Amino acid sequence: MLDTPRFFENSFGVGVREANFLLNPRVPANVSSSVAKVKLARGLNDAEVTAALRPHAHMAILEIEDAVDTFCGFAEPAMDAAYKKEGQKLLSYTRTPFCMMEGSNNAPLFSQCCQARKPGDKFFPCISGTMPTGDDLPACAHPTLKAP
Repeated sequence: MLDTPRFFENSFGVGVREANFLLNPRVPANVSSSVAKVKLARGLNDAEVTAALRPHAHMAILEIEDAVDTFCGFAEPAMDAAYKKEGQKLLSYTRTPFCMMEGSNNAPLFSQCCQARKPGDKFFPCISGTMPTGDDLPACAHPTLKAP
């Protein structure tokens, strides 16, 4: 689970669009027809990603093939710290408790949440919606360029 409204509140001023926005017929043809598919090495910082993408700067859309573990952070320490802090905020989620349809044994929609009103009543089970941010960014391929 992700608290997706937070994605619109990021401190970097980065806009968010739905995953299939390029399929919208209102996207101009000069944009939708200008696509470069790019494969990047693993463990690149921002300067290295910029250099690797420079040959495709004239393209409107860059499609990164298998982007997992490609980006390792920013070369500039203050920017790297800000990025990691923002990532913690955007990728964590806490909401406790909330009802689940799964496991409710087909409880009617007006049923109690978390526990039965009286013995024998159906109810919606509750779960805590906490998701830690998970693993850190991958290690940079060039330790001399890695931000501390």
